[in-house]
Amino acid sequence: MAYVEEWLVKCGYVEHVDIYETSAVAVDAVRERIAQAGLQSQIDVQSEDVITAGLDDGTFDVVFVQAAIHHFFNIEEMFALMHRVLRPGGLLIYDEYIGPDHHLYEPEVMALMDELNTCLAAHYRWDMLRNETREAVPRATLEWMMQMDPSEGVHAFMILPLTYKWFNVEYRGDYGGTFMRPFFVGFLPNFDFTDEKDQTIARLIVMIEDLLARYGVIPHYHTRIVARRRDYPLDDLSETQSRRINYSNWNGLDLRTESTDEPSKFKT
Repeated sequence: MAYVEEWLVKCGYVEHVDIYETSAVAVDAVRERIAQAGLQSQIDVQSEDVITAGLDDGTFDVVFVQAAIHHFFNIEEMFALMHRVLRPGGLLIYDEYIGPDHHLYEPEVMALMDELNTCLAAHYRWDMLRNETREAVPRATLEWMMQMDPSEGVHAFMILPLTYKWFNVEYRGDYGGTFMRPFFVGFLPNFDFTDEKDQTIARLIVMIEDLLARYGVIPHYHTRIVARRRDYPLDDLSETQSRRINYSNWNGLDLRTESTDEPSKFKT
């Protein structure tokens, strides 16, 4: 709905924004709001697929994406596009889900959540979506995800490897979400956040996730990235380079692959 983009313009951070959104309904609503704010000369909204929009090379200083990359089926083409339309030294900024594809969480992560679940009194575990006391954290299935939204997290686990391939990451702010999203679904209303006891229990759950992620026991499922366009992309990251890429104690790329920014074997 372009609220962030509107804020960026109003604060003077950007001079002009081109927005691409495939929902015509959303675009009509945004255009009406932008016109009422008198910002139509600075914010241009298009109801179009950005990949097929025919954008020129080196057009933009910044590409900003808010929780949309994980919906792209053709994610490698999307990264090539973002690289191509940026000027030399241009920035990619995004906030994304980077967990397992289709939110099919790792069994070891689900097992830890189940242990945490059993620590809660029954009245905290009442699942309002299923009308039952939750004995284990619900697992998504591929079949259910395909019915709900086939694009949800379709290639989410490729986002970080492709980011490091095409861009030099200058800031990375991992912020968990590994437990928070699946764990609280269906029973968050059981907590009275005006009650200090409920506040304490909720904070402890959040702290447990934070500690497990901070010390590399569980991965991060969400991150914020600011990355600068490489002159040339690296080769695809190896399995060794990609291993534990969304963990706090990831060792990063082999420095030998980072020492120069020369053309690689990658073919466009």
